[in-house]
Amino acid sequence: DGDGDAKVRDPTSDRNASLLRQMRSIPNMITAGRILSAPGLAYLVTAERYGIAAVGAVFLAFTDWLDGYVARNYEGQSTVLGTYLDPFADKVMVNALALSLWHVEILPSSIVALWAARDVGLVTASYYAVSKATGEGEAVTDPARTPLKIEPTTVSKLNTALQFGTIAAGLSEPLG
Repeated sequence: DGDGDAKVRDPTSDRNASLLRQMRSIPNMITAGRILSAPGLAYLVTAERYGIAAVGAVFLAFTDWLDGYVARNYEGQSTVLGTYLDPFADKVMVNALALSLWHVEILPSSIVALWAARDVGLVTASYYAVSKATGEGEAVTDPARTPLKIEPTTVSKLNTALQFGTIAAGLSEPLG
């Protein structure tokens, strides 16, 4: 009679579909590329290939601007996932480059430790806030359902700019 044929909706499948749909946006693909490029850029620093690393850092800074521009100015390109992914990518880039510059004795350990501790604290606090707002961290696994979007403050943007400026100075210092 067909009663046993009813399909049960799988919430995990819905979350995965939502995540994949959001990852297909151009800004999120650019941001993912930035995250995946961070280890290679850090390697260039530890291999003392500062010129190439500096060019790579400038290019990745441009892609940081580009993903935001596309998300703001093109219909359907802004996603909730992107509001989490973009600042996370900044933290990955800053910390990968800071650690590599510390490794080659250009940045002091105190600055690197301070930046890393701050970023771990921010990510932990964000996760806690989202989990509390949605119950059991649902928004972390399904960004489309979160009531919270990450919107960086002016102070946070200034801090990131100063971190990138410090990294740029560190990369250019060995170049003379």
